[in-house]
Amino acid sequence: MTTSNFNASNSDASETSIGEILQNLRESMQLDRKDAAAQLRLNENIINMIETNSFPDDMPPIFVRGYIRSYGRLLQLPEEEIAAAMAPPVKPAPAPAPQELQPAPAVATPNAELSKSKHLIQGLSFGIFLILVFLVAAWWHARTSTPAIDHANVVQVSELADAAAPAGVSVMLAKPAEQASASAVPAYAAGAPNKN
Repeated sequence: MTTSNFNASNSDASETSIGEILQNLRESMQLDRKDAAAQLRLNENIINMIETNSFPDDMPPIFVRGYIRSYGRLLQLPEEEIAAAMAPPVKPAPAPAPQELQPAPAVATPNAELSKSKHLIQGLSFGIFLILVFLVAAWWHARTSTPAIDHANVVQVSELADAAAPAGVSVMLAKPAEQASASAVPAYAAGAPNKN
């Protein structure tokens, strides 16, 4: 089993580690490791790892911090002291090295290319929209328009139908261009007697 030292306190050698602090508190309370592990519902080996600051490399640090926090609460160690002892050492940030300013290379930016393609897509979309509007308008016009009546081929039969139709009703019939004679008018419109 590989072990790694979890020195949660600052790297100063004069300070005591959190494991030693917890071990001293446990011994001052005259509590055995076995009893502490039973109260925390942990394995006794974990209490031993906390007090010796050696944990397996594959143990996630969040578990280690949780075990230490729980053990500290059991031993009535104030939360602030636990948090301060587990805080990572603060290292001063290194000063950034001075860099020489270099001119930016003259290349086409991706934003310019994106802008061109964006305009192209917008133009194509607008063109497709206009074509669709034209096609819908043409369809609507063809659907709603009525065929024009050729007045040269329309025979007004109101004079012929006066006997058959009630007064004041005029009847108009369209006849094909090749039949211009009055014989194309049906017999009932010409005033023939109805045989019913």
